[in-house]
Amino acid sequence: MPGELADQVLATWRRHNEILLYLLDTIPSEGLSATPTGSRGRDVARQFAHIARVRTGWVHYHVTGRKPKLPRHDKGKRPTKAQLKKLLHESGAGVHKFLERGVRGEVRPRLFGKQVVRWIGYLIAHESHHRGQILLALKQTGMRLPDEAAAGRSSSDPEIVQNGEQHQTCPLHSSPGGGHGPSDPAEPA
Repeated sequence: MPGELADQVLATWRRHNEILLYLLDTIPSEGLSATPTGSRGRDVARQFAHIARVRTGWVHYHVTGRKPKLPRHDKGKRPTKAQLKKLLHESGAGVHKFLERGVRGEVRPRLFGKQVVRWIGYLIAHESHHRGQILLALKQTGMRLPDEAAAGRSSSDPEIVQNGEQHQTCPLHSSPGGGHGPSDPAEPA
């Protein structure tokens, strides 16, 4: 893979992981128990744990060809924010290491057409689905997060916060006063 494209793939993964960690940081501790209305599925904490487990499982499978035996967090005690942060940091680093080797042509995913970009596309799509589940659960329980976290951005974005003032980066998703702007890009904000 050409150097510039490889750098972009790695930067995309780092950014995606940063957004997920920022989301976790913005959730109050009581929000970790939130579950979407009518769902018998995972609460917010277990959504994050699932993401880390899937990451670790895929990397292990790609490297060894064997399905790993990883702890599940579906039952029993809910993982703490500190535990989740550690799981996401470790699993994110594991994915990054595999991607670094993959973009250099040293390793290949066992599925996904043996294409590292297809695999990373799957991972980001999968995790974005769960991020949506997390945001839905929080919204339905009345918890409001900073707009940056809900929109998949981070307060560390220089385009977002400058001199204490919020600046929007995407006119399709935000209006200058905050909140959501028009859904049609031709429609004025």
